[in-house]
Amino acid sequence: MTAFLIVCAVAGCGTPSGTTSPRPGAMTPDLTDAQALAAAGDYDAALTALEAVIAENPTLTAAHLSVGEIHLEQGDHTAAEATYRRAVALAETQDDGSAPARDARFEASLGHGTALQALGRLYDAITAYLSALELRADDGRANARLASTYLELGESRQSLWYARRARAADPASGPARSTLAAALAATGADQEAIREYEAALELVGLEPPLLLGLAESLGKLGRFAEMANTLETAVTVEATAPAVERLGYARFKLRQYDAARDAFRRAIALDASHFPALNGLAVVLLNDYLLGGQADPAPRDEALTLLRRSLQLRPSQPQIANLLARFQ
Repeated sequence: MTAFLIVCAVAGCGTPSGTTSPRPGAMTPDLTDAQALAAAGDYDAALTALEAVIAENPTLTAAHLSVGEIHLEQGDHTAAEATYRRAVALAETQDDGSAPARDARFEASLGHGTALQALGRLYDAITAYLSALELRADDGRANARLASTYLELGESRQSLWYARRARAADPASGPARSTLAAALAATGADQEAIREYEAALELVGLEPPLLLGLAESLGKLGRFAEMANTLETAVTVEATAPAVERLGYARFKLRQYDAARDAFRRAIALDASHFPALNGLAVVLLNDYLLGGQADPAPRDEALTLLRRSLQLRPSQPQIANLLARFQ
C-alpha cells in the first residue's frame, strides 16, 4: 500500500498615493468579499476579484494566498505553485516579526509545499514544509503533510517521526491519524497502525484508502476474516480493481476458493491491466488444477496465459516467472 496522500484545501481596493500597502494579513472589504465568493465555490468570480485586488495592491500577500488556495481547490497545481512561490517571496520581505506577518509566511510556505507535493516535486516540497515548521514547529497540518511526503519517498522512519508530531498536535485530525497509520504500517507496526486506521475512519467516515490500509495491516497479522469484512465494506463504497483484488486474496487465504476466483475475475473486469489480479486468478486456477488431480488441463492453460500477460505488464516479477516455468 501505498499509503495513502492527505493535502488541502477578492475587486481591488486601491492604496492611495503616498500610503503603504496593507499588512500581509490585513483584510480589505473587497478582499473579504472576494474570499467570500471563493468560500461559496464561485471560483471564477473570486479569481476575477482577486486579480483586481492584486492589480492595485501587488504586495498584498493575503490576496496571493487566496489565489493559491483557489488553484489548489481547482486542481491546477502548476498555477498554485507559481502563486504560492510569489507569496513566499512577498511574505519574507514583509516579515517584521509581527504575528500576522509570520502567519502569512507560514501559510505561504505550507501552500507552496502542498502544490509542490501534488506536482511530484517531493524534495522541494520537503524544503517548503520545513520552512513552515521553522515558524510553527508543532503545527499539525505541516507535520502531517511532511510525513506524507517522506512516505511517498519511501522514507518511512522519517515519516513516522513527523506523523507522531502531527497526531500529538491534533488528535482529532483525520489526516493526521491516517498519515500516522500509513507510516506505522510502512515500518511494520501493524497492530498500532490498525488502531490509528480505526480512529481515522471514525473521524472521516468510510474512506476507501483508509479501508484498504486497514485491510492490508489486518492481512499482515493473519486476521483474514476481518480483512475480508473490511474489504467488503470498501467494495461497497467504491468497487476498484485494487480493492476487489485484495478481497480475492483474503478469500483465498480463508480457503474460500470460489469466492476468491469470482473476486479476481471481477477485478480483472474492472481493470484488465491490474497484474496482481491476473496473478491471483492464476494461482486459484493452478490450485483448481492440482486439487483436481491434474486431470483437466484447462485451468492450468488459462493460468499460464494469465501469468504471461502479467509478466508482459510487469516483467520484474521473479516469483511469477518461476511459477510460469514450473507449470509450463
